[in-house]
Amino acid sequence: MASNSKNLAEMLNTDVTVTATDIADGAVTTAKLADDAVTAAKTTQQVIGRKNLLDNGSMNIWQRGGVTTSRASGGSNALITINNGWSTDGYGGPDRWLTRVSSGGAGEISIKRTPDVPDGTGLAYSCYMEVTTAYDVNSIANQGRWCILEQRIPTIDVLRATQWSGSSSGKDLTFSFWIKSSLTGTYSTALYLPDDVLTVSENVYCTRPITINSANTWEKKTVTFPANTTSSSITAEFLPDVVADADNSVPNYMLVWIWLDANAGNYAENSLSAASLNAENWRGQDTHGTDWITSDQVNWLNNLGANVYITGLQLETGSEATELEYKSIDDEYVTCQRYYNNWQHQTGLTGTSASNNRWYSNGYNNVADGFLQIPYPQIMRDIPTILSEATTSSNLQTSNYQNPRAFQAYDNADAGFYLYAYSVSADL
Repeated sequence: MASNSKNLAEMLNTDVTVTATDIADGAVTTAKLADDAVTAAKTTQQVIGRKNLLDNGSMNIWQRGGVTTSRASGGSNALITINNGWSTDGYGGPDRWLTRVSSGGAGEISIKRTPDVPDGTGLAYSCYMEVTTAYDVNSIANQGRWCILEQRIPTIDVLRATQWSGSSSGKDLTFSFWIKSSLTGTYSTALYLPDDVLTVSENVYCTRPITINSANTWEKKTVTFPANTTSSSITAEFLPDVVADADNSVPNYMLVWIWLDANAGNYAENSLSAASLNAENWRGQDTHGTDWITSDQVNWLNNLGANVYITGLQLETGSEATELEYKSIDDEYVTCQRYYNNWQHQTGLTGTSASNNRWYSNGYNNVADGFLQIPYPQIMRDIPTILSEATTSSNLQTSNYQNPRAFQAYDNADAGFYLYAYSVSADL
């Protein structure tokens, strides 16, 4: 009999309890389990249906284009090149991911999709970022300077997955991803909940550092964020991801961050080490200060040519990382087009007189007026913001005619105008 099994004498001598160490590895197989042996109560950590809270974690969808540039705007978001113009909303490159660069007007990175991926993962693309204009974020003490990859998750999805309602039943979240960097050392990941969606009046966050051990080598990183069981629970008032306030300004989401660089004086306020931050639970920003990075965070943005590849990102319920959830390219597009959508003539935003691949308005109200309505492929999250358009109209009016279902345009002086392109965003 195997050494880690109960012997017959023990069994007959009233000791009938079998523990996990008494069962040989591989001894319990699927065939040996009765059909009703595993009940739902034993699978409470499993999420039925979609388990990955992140969109486009495989970096497949790039509706804005495969090559962009992110540079500092001096504000909270970067300026992003989209179709040769600059956008101030911080989105560019992979759908649903912000690249935030704030370095006082300096600092610039290039972003592109690349087929360089870790072997044996089934992944097709990664997001590649490279420093093209270096800047030392620590050159001015205690200033808000950083470089972050960020995604915003609607609070309704966060609550479903975590049950963070201020009770002891809340669940952990595990964040896993593949990363390759030219610079070794300590980087940071963090989750952040703004006070607008909480029952307390301060922002709360939890930081988990990671270490790049070998330069230019794919490494899988996994960190676990403990359940937020404090009084800072998510309030039901802000559960929908469509915000009902008049100016749509309430940040109704949880932020997921990968910190590539940041000013240590401002974002490592208490100079905590990686070991200290790993031991911390959720912290209130006003009460405990801001410790979103470690005291020895890599100064990535200050190295011209420094690069990083990231892909296979997953945030899931539980304390262990599981295999990356597979999503078909169609499913990914459906999700991403709810937040951003564009359409353009086959020759681009400049427009041509070609008779194909363009939209033409219909007469409206009288022969001098033109009205055009183009249904979106997906109902958008909210009334979108128009980022760009290309048309033959010299008096196009769009701002007062938008809704989540269709792009609409009106010209009160031209019944027959063409539309060659548009791009709209309802990103969080």
